Amino acid sequence: MSFEDDKPNEYSPEEKEKIMSDLWRVGPQKPLGYHSLDTITQCGYSIEETKQKLEDAGLKVLLFREGECPIISGALYVYEEGALEKLLKANIRVLELFYWPSDPKSFVRRVATKGFVPDGTQLFELIGKAFADKRFPKPTTDQ
Repeated sequence: MSFEDDKPNEYSPEEKEKIMSDLWRVGPQKPLGYHSLDTITQCGYSIEETKQKLEDAGLKVLLFREGECPIISGALYVYEEGALEKLLKANIRVLELFYWPSDPKSFVRRVATKGFVPDGTQLFELIGKAFADKRFPKPTTDQ
């Protein structure tokens, strides 16, 4: 199963910034973000400049090329290691229950390559919290 953004190839400047804010906002309140490589380039950014900008901000970046993840064009995942580590530690039982890794880098790799997690599960909610999905309460990282 593959996923791809179904937005037209042209975005207004406002749309581009709103779209890219999913990456720019990654930090303590939003430990994880991603975009397809096509979306990044359609917003006028090169993959390398985006990766460098995020790394310069102290964030970790994982790049998945075409064929390495369910997103057709590939994807760039960015995470704030400390915030994600705290969230994962606070939810270690959920990770153990689903046999998922508790190390931030391994967790992000699994999110990127797994493709599907059943709705309504504790794991689905944990992943949603990592992405700061508004359907779930803010991540609890101070435990």
